[in-house]
Amino acid sequence: MGVIRGGWVPRSRALALGALLGGLALSGAAAASAAPRLEPTPAGVRWHGATLAGRGAEARAPVVAWWREARDPGLEGTAVLVPLADTLAARGDTLRADSLLSLPRLARSLWAWDALRRRATYALARGDRTAAGRLLDVADRHGWTASEDASWRALLAPIMVAAGDTLGGQALARQVLEENVSVAPASGQALELLESIARARREPFAPRLARRAAQAEWANGSRARALARLAQVAGEASESERGADELQRVQWLRDWRRYAAAVEASDTAVQWTEGTPDYDRARLERARSLRAAGHSEAAMVLYARVGGSAEDAAMRALAWWEYAREAQDESRWALAAHGFRMADSLAKHAPGVRSTIQSAGSLAGLMEWTIHRDTEAIQAWRESGDRRARFWLGVALRQRGEPEGDRILREEFAERPGFDLYAVAARDTLDLPSWPGQVWAARDDTIEPELVTAVVTLAGPLALPEAAARIVTARDHGDIRLPQGPKRGIAPTSWRAIAAASYAGGDLDEATRAADRALTAAPNDTSTWSWVPWAFPPAFEREVNSAAARMGVERELLWGLVRQESRFDPRAVSRSHALGLAQLLPGTARDVARALGERLGSDTLLFEPGRALRYGAYYLRQLLDRFESVAPVALTAYNAGPGKVRADWRVLIARGGWALYCEMAANADTQDYVRRILGYRQAYRDLKPATADGP
Repeated sequence: MGVIRGGWVPRSRALALGALLGGLALSGAAAASAAPRLEPTPAGVRWHGATLAGRGAEARAPVVAWWREARDPGLEGTAVLVPLADTLAARGDTLRADSLLSLPRLARSLWAWDALRRRATYALARGDRTAAGRLLDVADRHGWTASEDASWRALLAPIMVAAGDTLGGQALARQVLEENVSVAPASGQALELLESIARARREPFAPRLARRAAQAEWANGSRARALARLAQVAGEASESERGADELQRVQWLRDWRRYAAAVEASDTAVQWTEGTPDYDRARLERARSLRAAGHSEAAMVLYARVGGSAEDAAMRALAWWEYAREAQDESRWALAAHGFRMADSLAKHAPGVRSTIQSAGSLAGLMEWTIHRDTEAIQAWRESGDRRARFWLGVALRQRGEPEGDRILREEFAERPGFDLYAVAARDTLDLPSWPGQVWAARDDTIEPELVTAVVTLAGPLALPEAAARIVTARDHGDIRLPQGPKRGIAPTSWRAIAAASYAGGDLDEATRAADRALTAAPNDTSTWSWVPWAFPPAFEREVNSAAARMGVERELLWGLVRQESRFDPRAVSRSHALGLAQLLPGTARDVARALGERLGSDTLLFEPGRALRYGAYYLRQLLDRFESVAPVALTAYNAGPGKVRADWRVLIARGGWALYCEMAANADTQDYVRRILGYRQAYRDLKPATADGP
């Protein structure tokens, strides 16, 4: 027998992964289904059996299959219980739903809180606070996540208050604010209860609680209220505390893109913190606010002052790092080189800041090389030794005619599996091939068969990808409620199985994420090259081909852009409210629609794959035309806006090609964005993926 959390299962079933290429043994009513298969051909990789146009939006939930699976006490059978209860509750049958959710195996599973919350909600809907309170009070919370625990407290607290235990309920709500203030909506619910108690007693919040209340409001999206509350707290606080409050306001204002207000608040923060330990931090926040508001010169002056006088070495290193980034953005290469060197030197004595100040030494070399100080650049790269430094060292040495340069580019980059920017640029420089023409042949996963079987079944025939994703996340974080596999992370073979299952179920977002994790989980595995093709599916092939041909955009570039923007999720929505496969802002999409003579009656129309790809390709074509068909520059404009493209982009490309431009594009996020898409484009060029039967 093999055991997994939630009950005993036959060992034969636990080990029966059998699957990816040849029919997984599925429990219950889920029939064995063919898994995706990739075939290398002279014309490129051909995909068989994958669902590459997303899940059908109108697909009906396989409720009958859920009922049959629910008989099994294993991981899959436990995962279907909550969605089954939801279908019963939707029909008004909350009694049967409650009975289903009360099964003991749920209480020991990843879905324990989901089940308990629903049961308590049913009781409250019946007006039975006593039953709801009893359910919550006796819950076994062993193994729960911090978010689940906070949500439990937020739900129980008002029930306790209503039952007359005001102090107990108040204490629970305060615990949420003290320990989990960033967890929404639990912290918002806890704050609502505390405010109602305070109003009834006509007692204002004490300063500490008021600060936590402001943080809860911020976490729950009430930006203006959070800032107003914190301003009031700061105005009434003691001199020793008000500076920290104002510093928090500065950060929030900048995050909310209220840059002028952030500059004003930072001036106050500097005044209020003078002579305190927060003074250097306040000056750094003021420099950041000045930079965000477009006052580059003033920001650099202040960065340099903090870098030269701050008491803490880590603070000095961080100030010089940000000084250098601003100088880089302003094309002031010599100043940027000086700043990066200072940051790198100081960080050696402040280990805690090394993770923030990444590649300072190699960036110093890059600045030197840009202004033709080759000797200084080579020295900096030899001393740094990170991946960026090694690549540019190879480039510089090759330009000098030294054989070491070719050796570095070939052995450390061109011959390594994958399509990151440095590997692609090295192959381009040396004119070497990439993918050797192999494709991974699926095998049973012997490392974590129970987990993979559950994920495969849930993501595929049971159509519960959210449950599958929860299992993956929980296992990746070592959740004690799951069977334990390798101590560090999910096994590469398991990631591969999860990716294949996601492709079978049409969940391209999770499929590409799992494929990427499979690659990074075993970077030195000799089979890595054969797995690489799985990371680049011919998703939405018909629509991509049509949009690319109509708008005159390279198909492989469009595929790379969409993979980066949305991971092929047609209903993707970003934090800035960009929508769909191509992640266009509604205003931009409406402009494109007018240019094409179409009507965009609703923003949700951008969730249509054909329309999203057509509009994205049109907008990319306009940017390519504007920037002389130089893809990295057009991609910068697509991501950060045309106004963020460097005026000297031609100079950079002339000096170091598109790879150097990618290192200097708009900002760190945009640099990473452009690097990734150009790597993806090359992958699609080399692999030439297509569905087996054509689009």
